Amino acid sequence: MNKFLAISVLLISQSFVHAQCDTPGNYCMSTTTISACSGSLFDSGGGAAYSDNNYTMTICPDTPGDVIQLDFSAFALQTSPNGNNSDYLTIFDGPTTSSPQLGSYTGNSLQGLQVTGTVNNPSGCLTLTFSDNGNPNASSPGFEASILCTTPCAPPTQNSVIANPLPVGPDQSVSICIGETIDFNGIGSFAEPGFSLAQYLWNFDEGDIDSLS
Repeated sequence: MNKFLAISVLLISQSFVHAQCDTPGNYCMSTTTISACSGSLFDSGGGAAYSDNNYTMTICPDTPGDVIQLDFSAFALQTSPNGNNSDYLTIFDGPTTSSPQLGSYTGNSLQGLQVTGTVNNPSGCLTLTFSDNGNPNASSPGFEASILCTTPCAPPTQNSVIANPLPVGPDQSVSICIGETIDFNGIGSFAEPGFSLAQYLWNFDEGDIDSLS
């Protein structure tokens, strides 16, 4: 009896994953091109452990003049101490992988963030490549993003400096003791004419992204 119950639960779970990918408005990572301004994008597992395959997907707006925006409500890809063995989602600002790259992401680096096509992208499309580089994934849940269309804006120019303590020497470096702090400042960052800066995101590549300071 216990064996039968365990097998039944497993089959129900697998059926749910496939149904989520097949639900209208839900798109699971695969090698294809879609046109959409609504819906949800999932990893190839549809919310369960994703498959150990590589994919290239292009998402284009169904409204001329708009660009695709992806809002990531969940993002957790398998990582490894050797970065070459981590899984990556790479996003390009256009209809092919020859378009300018917007970024390559692993771990939790896109959690709670959005990626949007730029004003330099007349197609409005985003092309995504998923690269599985490590061992079969068993514990990382993958990603989920809302698909939206928006009017593109000119990207801002970012500049940051170490404000305290002031850098010294030709390398402009600072030395501090354990427990002391370093102040960073976004002075010199500016928006293009007609736009304004809405938020500063600080990413020091140690696993956390500060969106409040």
